[in-house]
Amino acid sequence: TPAMAETGLFILTGGPGAGKTSVLDCLHKRGYLVMPESARQVIIERRAQGLPPRPDPEAFAREILSRDVEQYQQALRGNAPVFFDRGIPDAMAMLEQAESLYQDEKESLLSSYRYEPVVYLFPPWPEIYQTDTERDQDVEQAQQVHDDLRAWYLAAGYTLVNVPRQSTGERADFIERGCKENALLVGETANIEPLWNLLLLADPSREIVEAYVNTGQVFVARLDGRVAGVCVVVPLGESAWEIKNIAVDPGFQRRGIGTALLDYAKDRFLATAGVRLRICTGNTSIHQIALYQKAGFAQVDIDRGFFVRNYAEPIYENGERCEDLVIMEQTL
Repeated sequence: TPAMAETGLFILTGGPGAGKTSVLDCLHKRGYLVMPESARQVIIERRAQGLPPRPDPEAFAREILSRDVEQYQQALRGNAPVFFDRGIPDAMAMLEQAESLYQDEKESLLSSYRYEPVVYLFPPWPEIYQTDTERDQDVEQAQQVHDDLRAWYLAAGYTLVNVPRQSTGERADFIERGCKENALLVGETANIEPLWNLLLLADPSREIVEAYVNTGQVFVARLDGRVAGVCVVVPLGESAWEIKNIAVDPGFQRRGIGTALLDYAKDRFLATAGVRLRICTGNTSIHQIALYQKAGFAQVDIDRGFFVRNYAEPIYENGERCEDLVIMEQTL
């Protein structure tokens, strides 16, 4: 896990051709310090020298890493926030892919070069994808780069916030808002350990949570730089997903966190017609049922005695024993 702090250093990453550089240009015009992509500069310089655009993968990654370290040190002398067109972790991912990043070096780099724990991920956008003299990958290769980087950043402990497919200015606004105090951001994480207190608020059986928490995707809501809520979404057969766990830190309740997590899950998993999104809760969870109804979920079934059968200890809520599982769904 990287040693992360509020550094004011923000990474923007993703596959090529997803609109990242245009957004960084927009942020630069607004007066922010922006660090350009090292890989593109290496390719430009090699072409100018009549060389192939890329050396062998390890040499290419080492050269990018060296330049990214220089950029990082330069950024520390600037005024935060600073935005990076990819960062040191991107070069590390390339080294790992080339099988030349060893564990000691990986841990040293992650702990020495600290960025904000939230990384902005630009999803593939085939409709705007274009190649140029430095970008020679096709759409499928761009998708693979995105998938590899997503997996790498999650494994390294970062929270990935998807940048919505909007105009360049709107995307810059989204990132600019996310860097301010009191910003509410929802993103994906694979770092489960710090979330157990929250996960067990929604489901008091650690054994049951452990059985599903690694089978789907985990999202956190961050407010004021702190984790304020969590949501776990797991696959439920073909064309269906279930919000298996959703909880808000008691210190952050009544601040729209639950609604933000629900909206994020709906945007993420109800993007295709016919897909079902399910959420379940106890029959005594009056507030949660009202919240889910407001978010567009409707009751489709009830599992009588679910909590009596599956939980060794009785669960009481609002002065009543919780016995039945209320099943709610929503379809696009």
